[in-house]
Amino acid sequence: MNAIRMTSSVLAVAEALTGSDRPPIGPAYAVPGSERIRVVSAQGQPYDLMIAAPVGPPADAAAYPVLYLLDGNAVFGTAAEIVAMRSRKPESTGTVPAVVVAIGYPGDQPFDLERRAADYTPPVTATELPLRPDGSRWGKVGNADAFLGFLLDVVRPLVAGKFAVDPQRQALFGHSFGGLFALHALFTRPDAFSHIIAASPSIWWHRYVADDYAAAFAERVRTTGVDAKVLVTIGELEQRLTVAEASAAESATRAAWKRRNRMVDNARELSDWLAALPGRGPEVCFAMFAGEDHGSVVPAALSRAVGFALARRP
Repeated sequence: MNAIRMTSSVLAVAEALTGSDRPPIGPAYAVPGSERIRVVSAQGQPYDLMIAAPVGPPADAAAYPVLYLLDGNAVFGTAAEIVAMRSRKPESTGTVPAVVVAIGYPGDQPFDLERRAADYTPPVTATELPLRPDGSRWGKVGNADAFLGFLLDVVRPLVAGKFAVDPQRQALFGHSFGGLFALHALFTRPDAFSHIIAASPSIWWHRYVADDYAAAFAERVRTTGVDAKVLVTIGELEQRLTVAEASAAESATRAAWKRRNRMVDNARELSDWLAALPGRGPEVCFAMFAGEDHGSVVPAALSRAVGFALARRP
C-alpha cells in the first residue's frame, strides 16, 4: 500500500513538472572549443553551422583536414567528440586533428525533415519518385545543386577564413538522404571533396546508379580519372525487420517498404559498380555493421568515417 501511494505521488509530481513548470536544469552543454553561427544562403535560407576547432597542431603541412557533416543538429556532438578523443594522440590512434563543420538548421530538433528532403535530393520530376511510407507524395525536393553550391561557395570559404585548412583533405559525410547527397556531390563535382562517406544512402529514392549522372561520371573516370576516396556504409538490419519492428502493428507494411528500398543490396551494388569502373576510378571501401538498423547505425558510421577521412599519412 505504501509503495502504491509513493508511486502515485511520484507520478503526480512528474505530471506537475511538465512543460513550463519544469525546473531549470542549468546551462545547456556545448562541445568544448566549438561555436554555432547563422549563415544565410543566396536563396535566403538560414543554416546553422556548428564548428569544432582542432584539439592539437596540424599533422601535415601546417594545415588541417576538414570533415563536413550533414544533418548537423543530430550528429555534431557525437562526431566532434570522436574526432577530439581520437586526434589527441594521432601517433597511437592514427587519426589526425581536424576541423569539424556540421551544417544544420535553426532550432534544437535533430532533423528538419522538410528542409533536408529539399536540400539533399537531386533534381527530379515528381512522377519519377516513389511515394512516402504513408502513401503520400513528397513536398519540395530537388535542391541538391543549390545546396552543394552553398557548401562550396559560402561555407568552405568561411571555414578557410577561420582556420589554416588543407584544400586537398576535405571530407563530406551524409547519412540516409544525406548519403544520397554525398553521392550527388561525387557524381556531379567529383573534384570537390577528397573523401566521400555515403552512410546508408537512400538510393531507393531515385534510382541513382542507373540514372543520368552515372553515365557522365563513368565517362569522367574513363577519360580523366577521379581521385576521391569513397566509403559506403550500411547497417545489417536495414533491409529486414528488427525485433521491435517485427512485433509492431504495421510490421507487414514496414517489411514491404524495406524490401522495396533494398538498402543493403543497393549499397553493396553501388560499391561494386564504383570499384569496377574502367579507368582511374575512386578508391572504394564498403562496410556493413552487424546488428544495426537505419537509425542505430549512425554512431558506428561516424566512427568509421573519422578513421577513413582523417587517417594519419605514413
